[in-house]
Amino acid sequence: IPASDILPIAWINAPEKRCGKSTLLKLMSRLGKKSLSTSNITGPALFRCIEAYEPTLFIDEVDTFLNDDEGIRGVLNAGHSRDGSNITRCFGDDHQLITFNVYSAKAISGIGKIPDTLIDRSISLTLERKMKNEKKGRVKEWPLEVSNTIQSKLSRWSDDNLQAVKDASPILPVSINDRAQDNWEILLKIALVLGKGWVER
Repeated sequence: IPASDILPIAWINAPEKRCGKSTLLKLMSRLGKKSLSTSNITGPALFRCIEAYEPTLFIDEVDTFLNDDEGIRGVLNAGHSRDGSNITRCFGDDHQLITFNVYSAKAISGIGKIPDTLIDRSISLTLERKMKNEKKGRVKEWPLEVSNTIQSKLSRWSDDNLQAVKDASPILPVSINDRAQDNWEILLKIALVLGKGWVER
């Protein structure tokens, strides 16, 4: 997060139920730093919790409330860019102005579409229901000590490579432009530092 001025939203989506959206979100939250998971949240709770805890947010079931809530959409949109991440609200009888910083990493999950402004600030992870002949491991059977070890290693790698990621200058693909390049840049920087063909992947 400190290495980037843009934090794309991970948009986990699928056209129907039982494609593994909630499972992927749960898995990501077990590997994230300062994870905060919720299946519903209000706009005021969202900006207060980002300001107070600086969490990595994992919001499930967004199709049930996001499209009808301009307040939440505004907070999620503002949190995409470090430069535009402050929102201001009035509180109390004296209308005291308070500014909140809502720049944070977020993953959201749901069925169907989300507003275009959010799609433009997201990297889409589109899932499909597994075939009858496919066998997949179950996240709930994954030992907690395994995910804790991976989480710890990811955190250590991030601390050790922060400056290298900040300084990395990947060639951005010409097949995307503008905000799409902004969204992918931090991932390409990480890939460049990882080496061994990760940028090409």
